[in-house]
Amino acid sequence: MLKVIVFDFDGVILDSNHIKRDAYFKIFGSFKRGRKTVRNILDKFEPNTRSFIIDNIVKNLAKNGLINLKDMDRYKKKFIKEYGKIC
Repeated sequence: MLKVIVFDFDGVILDSNHIKRDAYFKIFGSFKRGRKTVRNILDKFEPNTRSFIIDNIVKNLAKNGLINLKDMDRYKKKFIKEYGKIC
């Protein structure tokens, strides 16, 4: 007997795009101008990988002095992990 479990969260079986999009706002919403930054990056680069989007959000926050440049890699890893937990 063949048993199959299918996980498909890219919008084919289940429309999950809003969950993924909302995750960025949840992660970065506590930063000053965080929601605006997320909106701008998503408008410019969506669709793209979570790593690419988060990398660009973190770069933008660092450019605006909201994240220390020396801590960018640590923040990127942290936010990618948080995104995975949410989604």
